[in-house]
Amino acid sequence: MGNKKPKRKTITIEQYSIASLRIFHELICLNRLPTMSHIREYFSYSIKIYELARKYSWEPVLQFDDEFRILQHMYGYPWSHDHSHLHEIMLIPRWAEQSTQGGKPISFPTPFSSGKLQGGATFVSHNATGMEICLNFNRIKGCSKVPCRFAHICNRRVGNQACGKSHAGHTHPSSSAPPSH
Repeated sequence: MGNKKPKRKTITIEQYSIASLRIFHELICLNRLPTMSHIREYFSYSIKIYELARKYSWEPVLQFDDEFRILQHMYGYPWSHDHSHLHEIMLIPRWAEQSTQGGKPISFPTPFSSGKLQGGATFVSHNATGMEICLNFNRIKGCSKVPCRFAHICNRRVGNQACGKSHAGHTHPSSSAPPSH
């Protein structure tokens, strides 16, 4: 709002949501989303941004959104267009961000992103490619979801990343205590 644009690093998901809905309203009023198909594409794009925010750092996701909206406005890109070049140059996977912070766990906007287990062992939420690791798989009871959309690999922190082997975290070789979460 107003002439002063906020800095990306200060924009919250709630603020982004409000702004995106205001833009959506404006696009409808200006007849820039004339059909239900266009409206569905805009909603799909919005969902994609929130899904990217689960996997990538928030500030680069906002930069990606800015750049995509410029391309959409200038060249008429459909909202459903997936611009892989923007993905490659702008989005920073959370696991990469973690490794640039001296191996210190950072907080993600998910409930069990990084933390400590009994006995001081730590776990991480994403594998080396940025895919979210299944928490249930790493617990004693295991995962019963078929199919499961998360990686079934060990989530114990080894260096700056997850162990990533096929055993569950509670059976990780250096572990003697089950996960407490």
